[in-house]
Amino acid sequence: MRRSVLLAYATVAACAMFVSSTAHAISICLDPGHGGSDPGAVGCGLKEAEVVLKSSKMLKTMLESAGHTVYMTRTSNVDVGLGARASYANGKGVATFASIHNNSFSNPTATGIETFCYINNLSKKSGTQAKNIQNNMIATWPLTNRGAKEANYAVVRETNMPATLSELAFISNCSKDAKYLANDAELKRAMVAHCKAIVAQWGGNAAKCSEGGGGGGGGETTSKGTIMAGTFNTTIANDKWLGGVKYTVGGQTQTSAGSYSMMSFSLAPGKYSATASKDGFNTATKECQAVTAGQVAWCSIALTPKPAEIKPGTAVGHVDNAATGAHIANAKVDIKNGATATYNGKDKWSFSVNPGTYQIIATADGYDDNEKSCTVVSQKESDCTITLTPKKGTITGAVTDGAQNVAAKVSLNDSNVDYDASTPFTFTVDAGTYTINAIAEGYKPGSASCTVNPGQTATCNITVEREQVAVERGTLMGLVKDANSGENVKSDVTTNDQTVHFTGTEYYRFYLEPGEYTVTATATGYEKGETKCTVKSGESVHCDISITPLGGAFAGTLLDAVTKQPIDSAKKPIIKIGESTVEVDDKGAWKSTQAAGEYDVSASAEGYRTTAVSCTVEPGNQESPCEILLVPNDTATGALVGYVYDSRSETMRIPATVSIDGYSPAKYPGKGTWRMTNLPAGFYNVRATADGYYEATRECQVMPSDDDKEYSPCNIGLVAKSTGGAVVEAEYDTPTTKVQVYSDSCSATPATNNAHSWMAWALGIVALVGLGIRRRLS
Repeated sequence: MRRSVLLAYATVAACAMFVSSTAHAISICLDPGHGGSDPGAVGCGLKEAEVVLKSSKMLKTMLESAGHTVYMTRTSNVDVGLGARASYANGKGVATFASIHNNSFSNPTATGIETFCYINNLSKKSGTQAKNIQNNMIATWPLTNRGAKEANYAVVRETNMPATLSELAFISNCSKDAKYLANDAELKRAMVAHCKAIVAQWGGNAAKCSEGGGGGGGGETTSKGTIMAGTFNTTIANDKWLGGVKYTVGGQTQTSAGSYSMMSFSLAPGKYSATASKDGFNTATKECQAVTAGQVAWCSIALTPKPAEIKPGTAVGHVDNAATGAHIANAKVDIKNGATATYNGKDKWSFSVNPGTYQIIATADGYDDNEKSCTVVSQKESDCTITLTPKKGTITGAVTDGAQNVAAKVSLNDSNVDYDASTPFTFTVDAGTYTINAIAEGYKPGSASCTVNPGQTATCNITVEREQVAVERGTLMGLVKDANSGENVKSDVTTNDQTVHFTGTEYYRFYLEPGEYTVTATATGYEKGETKCTVKSGESVHCDISITPLGGAFAGTLLDAVTKQPIDSAKKPIIKIGESTVEVDDKGAWKSTQAAGEYDVSASAEGYRTTAVSCTVEPGNQESPCEILLVPNDTATGALVGYVYDSRSETMRIPATVSIDGYSPAKYPGKGTWRMTNLPAGFYNVRATADGYYEATRECQVMPSDDDKEYSPCNIGLVAKSTGGAVVEAEYDTPTTKVQVYSDSCSATPATNNAHSWMAWALGIVALVGLGIRRRLS
């Protein structure tokens, strides 16, 4: 094998005209490769031009001793062109030509011997000479036999006589081949092999081959030996040689070049101590093998890196309420298995630590503990703010008329419980202030405002006032609607000093004496709405109220869908809402003030796939979250597909909204399947919500797909909420008979004792039975 760069050059020839006085005397041309400005291959502290010149001089002396006359194309370190080498041999009219080279390759383990002749000449005299040399060399040096071969080298192509080119060994293999090339005694053995191969084919005294040769200097006696050495990093696999190392032995100093480069020192026989040093490494000294005249001693040195100076960084942050974002005073912050600090709710807490990744743990009364991973960089502050989720609180109490407890239905927002006048009612809620309502038969509706703190229980009793019915009442009922969208709005409705909660699904109701009433509706995020309605005895009056939403805003963070880190500003992130563009800061945060409603938000960045999500601005001058995840272009993605079903029936499909934080939700119509595509492979918490059902979350795995056409299944079951009772009304010409159903029981009471009322009561029973059948079928 030969490096391509070496193939571009012909070998420098040492040509010897061999003229013998015997009958077998011939003229021979020897060609030592390269020379002058061309050192040939360089490796392991050796230069090819120097090694082959020394070898060719040895061979010249041997061939002359065997009875031949020799010419050399160069006898010193000079430049000789390719054409000049062949022309020189042709002009001398020599009988044969032998070029001497060393091999080299980028892989430092390449090894072996090979000999070449010109193309289609392996069966001719050139091939015979190549085979003889190859066989003798393999018998001399225990290296890989790479064979006698044909090649289009200039010196074997342009010469007129049989010609060969020898690749003695790989100068780039420091552990094996180069040891032979660096040893004068081994070089002499190799040239004896060449001499005997030529004499065997062309004649001469083979016995004289072993007598000549000397040390390659024209008969000079070698009085010195050689130390060869390299330096390497002990922490690098495969002992990679180090460059830039100052190496001193026997009063001589060299600097290593690295890349498996060796250093060579010519020294008088004896014992030596070598020293190697380099910035960033510990200086090392080694006692070398004894140097023998004409021999090579190896003395490589391993250097160990000096430990790097460790400079600490700082972990800082706040402890915030996950629900409100407010700082939490007196929270305890710990580095796991390390330091502890108490957070004052104002200044940042901080820890000075060595660079690395740490687990930060925060605890506070009334909050769930939380743990966060935080990476600290040397000499920098790392923001490790951690959030805590408030614990649920409990509201409990009784309904009383001031003298005794009263059985009633107690409601808080959309939750209802039956209070039996003995066991306190209870609600488990998030920390905050709530209005609790109570309805009891024969009493006016009552309410109470109640504040509960995280993890604590608040007792809130409700007082109701007994009704004094003078005349038959009428029913004031209706809906509260968003003035812009027309959708129902959960709200508190008040008239005549009575307040009821409108759930957004069933009519609000007041049972009032005849007259005109001003009815007001209030809801978070809306302006107060007001209307006037007239109640007639024994009749139901519809009285809808429109309320106008207050303006709001939404804000979020643009995150990498894989790392969950903010998108770097260098990626030029863009948020678009309609035709408007929203600025994204260098931490990926953005904010936009909009009227209340649902918006399509598009996000893009260089190197990421464009993503569109649907976000809702809640009314009421509040910020609604709108987190967006962008998927890197080179990320394997897949898709989820599934349906939403009633957990009790297991077969009934439910219209629902399916969502994953940071991605646009999917609307499931209650048939077929929903799909979410362009999701990075991994696990996701998939959330489903539907009217009349409890929200459910399921963990689903997205498998990678080349084109998002292969979907990962993700079906979600929802549990129906308890209706808490239903009111069925039937009307004839006279006052209404009401049939009221609570859970699985019902009662029907006629309003008056007359035929019309009894007929209406019967109609109520029919309606109740129908409701029971419908519930059974569902």
